[in-house]
Amino acid sequence: MRTALLVSLSLILVFFVNVTNCLSSDDDILDFLPAILAGVNPPSPNSGSVRVAGNKLLSPNGNPLFLKIATWENPFEGSVSGQTIIRFMDYMKATNLNCILLKANMWLVDDNRQRIDTRVNALRWLIEEAEMRGIYVILNLFDVWSRGRGGNSYNLDSNTHPINVWNWDHRHHAADYIKWVTREFIKHPMVLFELGNEMERNDEAIFIRIAEIHLLPHFYAIAGEDRPIGVSQRPLWSLPVNVIFNHDPNSMPMVGLNDRPVITNELAHDTDLWQDSVIRNPSRSQEYINAFNRAKANNHSGVAAATILNINNSLNDAANYVLGELGKL
Repeated sequence: MRTALLVSLSLILVFFVNVTNCLSSDDDILDFLPAILAGVNPPSPNSGSVRVAGNKLLSPNGNPLFLKIATWENPFEGSVSGQTIIRFMDYMKATNLNCILLKANMWLVDDNRQRIDTRVNALRWLIEEAEMRGIYVILNLFDVWSRGRGGNSYNLDSNTHPINVWNWDHRHHAADYIKWVTREFIKHPMVLFELGNEMERNDEAIFIRIAEIHLLPHFYAIAGEDRPIGVSQRPLWSLPVNVIFNHDPNSMPMVGLNDRPVITNELAHDTDLWQDSVIRNPSRSQEYINAFNRAKANNHSGVAAATILNINNSLNDAANYVLGELGKL
């Protein structure tokens, strides 16, 4: 008995020495030791960032998180300035709205697929301004609504996109893009990622194959398995993303114990609630409230209002009412 105990203690000592030799400082050892003694894995590399835990989102401090998404904005397409977005973020903070989606995708690269550092820096600035206000950012990486070569306008023809993520021949360009964008923006603890928006509008089978083999493995290797990344819409939910982005306010999946978090980040499927003119129409306000309440009742981790909100124009009473009700969730 005594011999067995001595052997066990020796093995534990050898294991601890090996572990401490792999760590860089006394602080590392102190951080790692409780995990060893408790018999659990060390903390996630995203323990100070927004992250996924089972079917929930967690804030950087580890509390359950519900995203109240005010709108989507594109600072590069030309219709809204960065300063206007920041002024709207001030309104969001005052209204208790805690999330905005920013479109990046092909606006961060030129026609030769090279990164545009001035735009990367501008996007980083907007994210920093959002985080200073306690606002999370969903960063859109690929989108059917993307930039065509030769300009900054939206073009639904993916053959015009600098990187056509529905084209197998562009898979390595897409992989290079996802790697540097992930490295660039995981530095920000309040950033979540949308791999793609409405990617089923083109050849979804090719996109799924490229995403499975060339995109998501790179993302998880860089960002960690629990940094939130999702995709819309329903046909793409078979991908190994850790978040589901839903667009259907009338068919919201119920989140069970073993599911991924669901965020209804757009009210767009078989409805016009995404439009600026609709959120400003007082006769339609209750439809938004119903969608918000349904998302909450179905255990979703977030819900959006009008995703194409024209923040260049002052909000009317109806829009303020809807956004105010979202802020109360």
